[in-house]
Amino acid sequence: MAQVKFYDTVDGSLLRFAVIVAKSNGKWVFCKHIERDTYECPGGHREAGETIDDTAKRELYEETGAIDYAIQPVCIYSVTAPDNFDGKETFGKLYYAQIKSFEGELHSEIEKVELFDELPTNWTYPEIQPLLLKEVENKMGEERHTVTVNNNSYKIIKLLGKGKGGYSYLAESDGKQFVLKQIHHEHCDYYTFGNKIEAERNDYQRLLNAGIRIPKMLDIDIENERIIKEYIKGDTIFDMVKNDVSVEEYLTQVWEMATLAKSSGLNIDYFPTNFVVQNGLLYYIDYECNNYMEKWNFENWGIKYWSRTPEFLEYVSQHS
Repeated sequence: MAQVKFYDTVDGSLLRFAVIVAKSNGKWVFCKHIERDTYECPGGHREAGETIDDTAKRELYEETGAIDYAIQPVCIYSVTAPDNFDGKETFGKLYYAQIKSFEGELHSEIEKVELFDELPTNWTYPEIQPLLLKEVENKMGEERHTVTVNNNSYKIIKLLGKGKGGYSYLAESDGKQFVLKQIHHEHCDYYTFGNKIEAERNDYQRLLNAGIRIPKMLDIDIENERIIKEYIKGDTIFDMVKNDVSVEEYLTQVWEMATLAKSSGLNIDYFPTNFVVQNGLLYYIDYECNNYMEKWNFENWGIKYWSRTPEFLEYVSQHS
């Protein structure tokens, strides 16, 4: 029996496959191989010299004929099975794509592409594919679906990101945009959690007391473990550094936050994905904070990722 696992990241050299869960006009996109009577997600092997992202785009085009689409990575998956690579764990990258238009001709061994309102039952890989689909739905949020927080409805627009404690979505209600955070309980090798939703509420108050500039918490649903936050629209420090945009003018602000945090006996998570610039002001958009430890302060850890350092470039390489 195949065992499927999911990871945030692995060494990029281990990634041998790309699988794309795709939709078009609200319908699921599946392929039928010329030699099989079953259906499968587009995807395939990584070729020599390819990045795994290039593999995903090539396979999506070859197997579906997609020519106008938006594609984004979801996570890393692995498969371990007795009849697969001598029982060794093999790794691939999972993607989600929205296809707007198709080319008429297919350039692969795929006989045809079909669009489904409901997921098919005759899978090519029944022990693997349903789990990949479920993971995409969990992480991406079913497109434009509605979530309630204390009886108030929010329409999910897109996934903003995943952290150690939950998934953050851009959501809309009454014409206004918010961040909806859904707590998850996935294992984390390097961090131990208690009650996550209570920790979010407590950490939010600690950050307010410390004077850290953060988005307002607008609502919290303890039973369903959901939080509504003010949406701070802007570029993250991570994206600015990745795009070789100087963030020097924001270093004074993050140093001020670091000073405030230390004076309150706290560390915040200084990784640059957690900071957004709006109208020249720097916001710490996460609510995570911990008791102060010199090892994890900005000077000794965080600053390593606020420019194109070897540590930053290595992170980008491992997550591309």
